[in-house]
Amino acid sequence: MILFKVISLSFLCRRLLFFFKERDITAGPVFDIADLIDHPYIVERGMLVETETPQGASILIHSVPYMINGVRPKIRRKAPFLGEDNDKWLAKESG
Repeated sequence: MILFKVISLSFLCRRLLFFFKERDITAGPVFDIADLIDHPYIVERGMLVETETPQGASILIHSVPYMINGVRPKIRRKAPFLGEDNDKWLAKESG
């Protein structure tokens, strides 16, 4: 039953995209994370890079979305933990 639903949704998506394309309406599929990780455009442009968490796990993160002279700038720092930078930003707000 699940396979039937997946095939049906895939067919419906292709029909809808064709419908919109015929009418010159901008539209595209909505991907989940699994679709994005393997999408040829994302892979070809190197939009996901592997990095290590503070706990030592390896994860994929979104890379810098632009290139300068054909080179993608390096990510300079990790994303902060939830609340990690609160004191710094709150101090700036309070002057």
